[in-house]
Amino acid sequence: MGAVIPKPIRRSSLRLALGKRYYILKRWAFWLFGGLRFARVGAWISDAPPLFIYEVYEREHIMQPGYWGGYTRHNLLRRKKYDMEGNLLDDEYVVENHAIMMYSPFIEEKSASNA
Repeated sequence: MGAVIPKPIRRSSLRLALGKRYYILKRWAFWLFGGLRFARVGAWISDAPPLFIYEVYEREHIMQPGYWGGYTRHNLLRRKKYDMEGNLLDDEYVVENHAIMMYSPFIEEKSASNA
């Protein structure tokens, strides 16, 4: 004989919403006051103060039509390095990007008859 699987407990949408908020607040409370180190989404956490501030930016962005009818995109990503007082220390090369685009990068104008 097979095992009997119980039906799931039905909960109201209010209870689900309040339960979600409860656990979010509980996690934040542990993170702030409990001495535990939970990372927020996209956050890097360290006990040491930062030594530098970085600003990543795009440079030499070019879109070119290809001979096959598509487009290619080329750009450089660079990073400015500042000390904690805001003085620029360095402008570093990060990466060069070359991509074949699968769509037309330009937005077409609407004609007066289509508006």
